[in-house]
This record gives sequence, C-alpha cells and structure tokens, in this order.
Amino acid sequence: MKKLILSALAALIVNIASAASITIGQAIELRAGLTALDGYQKDVPQGDAPAKVIVSPYKLSSDTRWKIFSALTAIKPTLETFDAARADLQKRVKLAGDDKAALAAIDQEAEQLLARKQDVKLPTLKREELALGGNPIPGSVLVALAPIIAEK
Repeated sequence: MKKLILSALAALIVNIASAASITIGQAIELRAGLTALDGYQKDVPQGDAPAKVIVSPYKLSSDTRWKIFSALTAIKPTLETFDAARADLQKRVKLAGDDKAALAAIDQEAEQLLARKQDVKLPTLKREELALGGNPIPGSVLVALAPIIAEK
C-alpha cells in the first residue's frame, strides 16, 4: 500500500515538475545537498558537563519539504541505475587485480558513467523558500542544490 501511494505521488510530482538534464554525478551531489537539508548540528551547553551535540532541523515550510521529497523521488531511479553499474565496476576491479590496463579502462568507464546525462523532472526551489536569513545552510550545500535552485 505504501509503495502504491508513493508511486501515485511520484506520478503527480512528475506532472508538475520541470524537466532537466543532469549528469549522474550531479544527481549524486544533489542527493547529498537534499539530505543535508534535514538539519544541522549544534552544541547545547550542559552546565559544567561537556556540551551536547544535537541535530536541529532547518525551518522550512511544508511546501519546501515536499519539494525536497519530490526531488529525491525524481532522482532515485538515476541513483539506483548508478548503484547497479558501480557494483558491476567494483566486481570488475577485483577481477582485474594488478592489470593496469584493465584498471585504467574501468576507471575511464566510471568517469563516463558519472558524466552520463539523465532526463529528470525536478522541482525548483526558490532562494526565499530556503529562508537563508534564518537557516544557516552552508554554501557547500547550496552548490550541491544548484540544479534545482532558481534565483527568483
């Protein structure tokens, strides 16, 4: 039932998102940026005891959180394809042993895999939706989110 609901939601998302062509490498970076929006670590003083580190969620609207979900759902098939290809490459690396020519070919294949473009329907996040004035989202996370961030 859960899969059916998620599939229906994904189909709905595809109908409202804009098409983009991103590389598998960009999809990997985008996933990292999107998951980093779960929250940030901060120290909470504990009197004389060492500070306790907690994860504080970013203050994002429900619409923004839905767009994050939509983007993660949209790139999931691309990342699953990459994971399967990567597993195959890893097996071939083990089989290649010390064969430098075979390893170089596998390395080149891995680079080509990361550069492969995929058409994905991604939502767009506006700068205001990230509420950067109240959310300490690092620049490195924003760079990872570049494929879906719109200035206005």
